[in-house]
Amino acid sequence: MAIEGGMKCVKFLVFFFNFIFWVCGVALIAIGIYVLLGLGRAPVGGAGWTPAAVLVLGVVIFFTSFFGCCGAWRESYCMVTTFAVLLSLIFLVEIAAAITGYVFKHKVHGLVEEGLWEAVRSYDKDPSLTAALDAFQQEFSCCGVDNYTDWASLEQFRANDSVPSSCCRQPSPGCNVRPSPATVFTRVRPLPNSSP
Repeated sequence: MAIEGGMKCVKFLVFFFNFIFWVCGVALIAIGIYVLLGLGRAPVGGAGWTPAAVLVLGVVIFFTSFFGCCGAWRESYCMVTTFAVLLSLIFLVEIAAAITGYVFKHKVHGLVEEGLWEAVRSYDKDPSLTAALDAFQQEFSCCGVDNYTDWASLEQFRANDSVPSSCCRQPSPGCNVRPSPATVFTRVRPLPNSSP
């Protein structure tokens, strides 16, 4: 009798936790779709894979937890076995992702920097990219990729010694002409292996 009650408790707990994961999977799918539809073009090239990865992760969690819920509720050997196999695969993928992340951790910075340079070079060519880069600079209080002098590499800004107005610390007419650290954002990138 006690063993039967314990098994019902285990069945309920497996169902309950898988249901929570199922809800999280649905939330990740919704967030991934919302970001893919709402963001449009990001100022950092190659950033479109992030919402897609969130969407795929949501789908994987959704189906894995679905098999766990149904397998626990119906006590189906096939569904519980599928659930166990999917969990094993997820575990192996996590190990592979951790190893890959560790091996390629220095390349991520280069990808982000190259994407920002591409966005800076394409400034004023695409209105949505211009708006995204302006919002990015305002949000993170930065100007250019390394600093405000990066904008001098573009003819339209070099000709009149200016930067985009989104670089201004205090937006006002002419704040972006003849920029200096007193008028525009400057952010010094920390050196590699330096403490924060």
